[in-house]
Amino acid sequence: MKNIIVMMMVVVVLFTGTSLQANSILIEAGIEDDFALPTEPATPSNHLDGLLISTGGRLRDFDAMGSDAYVAHTFDSLPQNILGATLSLTIKASSGLPSSDAIIISFAESNTVNILDCVAWERKLGVYSGGGTLFPDPDTGLIKTSEWVFGDQATLMVDLAALPLRSGETINIISNINSYGFVDVIVSDDSAVDYMYLNLTVPEPATLLLFGLGGLVVRRRK
Repeated sequence: MKNIIVMMMVVVVLFTGTSLQANSILIEAGIEDDFALPTEPATPSNHLDGLLISTGGRLRDFDAMGSDAYVAHTFDSLPQNILGATLSLTIKASSGLPSSDAIIISFAESNTVNILDCVAWERKLGVYSGGGTLFPDPDTGLIKTSEWVFGDQATLMVDLAALPLRSGETINIISNINSYGFVDVIVSDDSAVDYMYLNLTVPEPATLLLFGLGGLVVRRRK
């Protein structure tokens, strides 16, 4: 008598791809607490820290008031497949001369260059007639259409794929963020910052399992 042994072999193929959907990643720096004490640390990269100090400036933490000190933070170790990004923060004009204060986005990868060489985008917070050594150009104001003065407070959200320029045009820095893997945010230097949030849009990975009949093995045995 012949025994026929039939073996069914099922092959499982694991395929990992990227779907058309997207995920949102929120990265928080500081706490949204309306400038309540104690302060929370702002953490610029070593390169950014060195460049800002080389300009004669000092650094301050989130919620800290006062004058002549930058709030600087580096969002680092970012994914390199970012599709979109928004930055939100609350700023308050403190003592000193806040009328010339600005928000700055940079990519400082060396402390041996000038901070101006690292800046990708900069805007004054209020109307500014010009002057000074850093960013002296006049500005119609990013937040206010009048002068940014002591006690002013505003929550700002900017799209990093469409940052508004003085000319009325926009600039997209998403490719820069993907290339560098980090982004610096600076607020100068007589204004306080409550918090900074970076919201990233990245592709959502999809894992698909494909099942198929890999073969039919027949062995005959006498």
